[in-house]
Amino acid sequence: MRSTLAIRAANQVKRAKQLESRQKGQIRIAVWDIGISASELGEVLEEWNALKGPFAFTQVFISAPRQLLLAGERTIEVAKKWIRDVDDRPEIQSNIFVEGVNAVAEDVRRRLGFDKIAVLTPHMLAFLEGGGFCYNYFSVSMGRVIIVSGFDLRNYARKARRPFASAVGGLLLAQVLVNEYPRLGFHQETRGCLLDFNRDRGGLVQTLRKMRVEKSCLEQLPESARAYAAKMADILAEFE
Repeated sequence: MRSTLAIRAANQVKRAKQLESRQKGQIRIAVWDIGISASELGEVLEEWNALKGPFAFTQVFISAPRQLLLAGERTIEVAKKWIRDVDDRPEIQSNIFVEGVNAVAEDVRRRLGFDKIAVLTPHMLAFLEGGGFCYNYFSVSMGRVIIVSGFDLRNYARKARRPFASAVGGLLLAQVLVNEYPRLGFHQETRGCLLDFNRDRGGLVQTLRKMRVEKSCLEQLPESARAYAAKMADILAEFE
């Protein structure tokens, strides 16, 4: 990985500095796709950037190390310390333990000079929180690292009649907002809002169909960010 970074880091840092000079004062977010192949997401990010709001997104293209591409054994190893019937929960094998992802992503973020980094992984997400083992998550953030899962997302997007890039953008937008604005959080009820928690993963279909940030959630944001967040969601809703 380090040799790959050495080869490409100069160009990535140059792009980051150019972006910073054009958009001074914005929160610069690198978006690193490590296996979900969201080829049209760049168009979404360009439209978001055109809003000239508080966030500036840049796709980065870096080869991912092997530990970021594999789920299963490491996740099960951790899960067995917290869950007795792991063998009866085969879906855990499709999760990646995000603490390892976080460490690598934070290293990449610092090397490239971004304020935050969003990692797009093909696996569901597992992590430790509140004295328990959490798994099957769509997204999570730790410090300056945001992680979004593309697991089965094409299927949910198809059922919601949304482009895959729009679905990825919906998960990304929600987690970026929650990461940046501490007053905002996910709500347990599935209300067709991008801040739906969706414990039942199938509820994501309703979330994607409506593709909005509802008023009560917007009101948890600073007033200066509310219209911007709503417009970002509108871009996803109108994306074809």
